[in-house]
Amino acid sequence: MAPERLLGVRDDPRSDLFSLGVLLYFFTTGVRPFGETESLRGMRRRLWRDPTPPRELKPDYPPWLQEIVLRCLEIDPAARYPTAAQLAFDLGHPEQVKLTARAQRLKRDPLSTVWRRRFNLGAAPPQPKSNVAVQLASSPIVAVALDLGEGTEALNETIRVTAEQVLSTSPSARL
Repeated sequence: MAPERLLGVRDDPRSDLFSLGVLLYFFTTGVRPFGETESLRGMRRRLWRDPTPPRELKPDYPPWLQEIVLRCLEIDPAARYPTAAQLAFDLGHPEQVKLTARAQRLKRDPLSTVWRRRFNLGAAPPQPKSNVAVQLASSPIVAVALDLGEGTEALNETIRVTAEQVLSTSPSARL
């Protein structure tokens, strides 16, 4: 169960991505990310405690896959994938996954982070009812095709560099 569901927010589609992250974690490591939590107290622990990074359990775990799995398991829904389509794209194109500090993590978050989350220091209240249309608009998938067949090599390289510069302005864009 996603952390926001424990707080009563039941209509965020990113909750399903959290559940998918739990399944990916379990199927790739053989361990449940939050242990055998059958009590309400155990389930509420996921509001402040992150799972053990898969690379701590399996040193040969691919960094790109850890990036994807831990992004799905983020406590804050805004830090997860905005849509399942973007998650599917990353799973289908592992060489294009942008690696962050999540991919290199070998230990759980420090105790100070856990305490800050636990006692909600500086935390915002859960946001009810996310607008799916706004969510989709903020995370577009755009494909651009350029005909480079009739240009010179220098022109083709200039077009490629310009396209790369334009895409670099959006943190989630890839070439």
